Amino acid sequence: MPNIVVDLKAYESLLQGQVSKFTLGLVGEALVAKYVESLGCELKAHRKKIQNYCEIDLIFEKDNFETWIEVKTTQDQSFHFFPWTQRQQNALNLVLEKQQYKNPKKKYQVSLALVSAKKIQFIDQSYLMDI
Repeated sequence: MPNIVVDLKAYESLLQGQVSKFTLGLVGEALVAKYVESLGCELKAHRKKIQNYCEIDLIFEKDNFETWIEVKTTQDQSFHFFPWTQRQQNALNLVLEKQQYKNPKKKYQVSLALVSAKKIQFIDQSYLMDI
């Protein structure tokens, strides 16, 4: 996903009020999945475990291009975190390298989707990976 912003005014109420972190995360993932599927991408995996200590929230495929999306959802308007620890990033790099070796014709991209009560912001994170 390129660096884009999606307006969520129609879904604002889903991300307001008292909800558990788990539920908030699932709502954010569902909103991102709905949007990415509307672009013609097929959801291949949800919360796919990578190694023993890392998981990818959503994996989509379209035309031999696979996008791995980490979703971070908040009820606030600002984000102050890095999506992966160094250990998780290393595991992700290793898995992506293996995938690239198995499927040399397929292209991979890693994106971060920041979901707040008003918008989804997609940020390309591929530059962090060694692929």
